[in-house]
Amino acid sequence: MQGELVDGHTGSGYAWLAVGRFEPDVIGIASRDDRQLAIELIRTYQLRKMTQPLVTILEDVSAPFRLRTEAGSTLLDWSDNHLEQVLAAIQAAPALLQQQLAKSIARNDLGARALLNAIAGGKVSAHLLRDKQLVERIRGGVEEVFGVQLEREPVVVGAAI
Repeated sequence: MQGELVDGHTGSGYAWLAVGRFEPDVIGIASRDDRQLAIELIRTYQLRKMTQPLVTILEDVSAPFRLRTEAGSTLLDWSDNHLEQVLAAIQAAPALLQQQLAKSIARNDLGARALLNAIAGGKVSAHLLRDKQLVERIRGGVEEVFGVQLEREPVVVGAAI
């Protein structure tokens, strides 16, 4: 079934239309995680003053990884000022979430350097550098911060015949 509501007002204003009491229920709002809805609304309407709810979700150890990653990514999309908060969240996060957040942090040079400095300073696990996608994003920073040249091509070792 599909329905359409049309505002018959022809002036320059607008009208609010409300519809309700569908039988059977069209959607079950209660089945949806309120935190997911909050993130979607904050992102959709660019509510940049609503960073605290995003930080709360990011730091909530009971929140699903997906939500924590989205919250961290949204904060970083808006401003690099949130790098320290996301790096702090990585320290207390399980390995899979650490990888996801690290990729969000390393989306630009400033984030990549902040991540590498946190690794070099022992604040964040060096195991993050096992992720090939992450290493490709931060290759130049790895070479600069750690003073090592990374191989660009895999080394193939074969037996002499």
